[in-house]
Amino acid sequence: MEKMRTENSVLLGAVFAAAIVMVVIIVGCSDSSGPDFVMPVELAAVFEGSQLSSNVARVELSVTAGDSLPIIRMDVPFGPGGVNVVVDVPPGQNIVFSLAAFDNQGQLLYYGNNEASIGLGQDVTVFIQMVPQILMLKVNPLFQSVPTGDLQFFDVYVYRVQNLFGASFRIEFNNTIIAPGDVQVGDFLGLDAVSTIRMDSNFVAVALTLTQGQLPVSGSGWLARIFFDPLEQGTSQLDFNPTTAMLTDPTGAPISGFGNLVLENGEVEVIPQAVP
Repeated sequence: MEKMRTENSVLLGAVFAAAIVMVVIIVGCSDSSGPDFVMPVELAAVFEGSQLSSNVARVELSVTAGDSLPIIRMDVPFGPGGVNVVVDVPPGQNIVFSLAAFDNQGQLLYYGNNEASIGLGQDVTVFIQMVPQILMLKVNPLFQSVPTGDLQFFDVYVYRVQNLFGASFRIEFNNTIIAPGDVQVGDFLGLDAVSTIRMDSNFVAVALTLTQGQLPVSGSGWLARIFFDPLEQGTSQLDFNPTTAMLTDPTGAPISGFGNLVLENGEVEVIPQAVP
């Protein structure tokens, strides 16, 4: 049975999980061949919890020292669980590690960097926070495993919007695996945004809009939190319906750049309830 309601937004605090965090574990184990220590440091890099989606077709690692050209620029293997790569980097101060994730059209989706000083024989951990570089609607987290029987949720974020007055989207899922619960409206459009929510057995649709006299917003932020009940073991996609996703300006027209909107779908795995 389909449910529908329209209301003013009720806002609660939310953690703005806007980025992908990767951890690079660097293990230095170099020998010297003279007083200049010209031999490189061998590094083992592990990117943990990458949460990269199926939209990502290529991840590039770049390592730079100072204003020079990159010491290393290479594609690295990746998957939902992480990236593993071994690279040789000379010891030095303020070495910059950069990661860029591209789609199959070569379009930059995510980028992040951080720096570390590498000494002989040192173990160094570098945290790289990769943030969206393009207009995007995203399920967060992209992947999660949850037990049966406990109420769960996922969030929907929008990134890099300009002049946003209204947003609507529909998330579809496998109703034999999960069932929709409540919807909590996010804070990106403000306290006075009006929300319309529709729920059926296999989808949740959310529409948010400002009202006459309110100013549009720009940037990135939290649109909604969708609660669900895990029913049966298995895996369900959390897919945006591309024909219903819309971001509009104060005139009701699609916002600038809407034609390049990227939809980052999610996935939830339902696992058995743990035995006490």
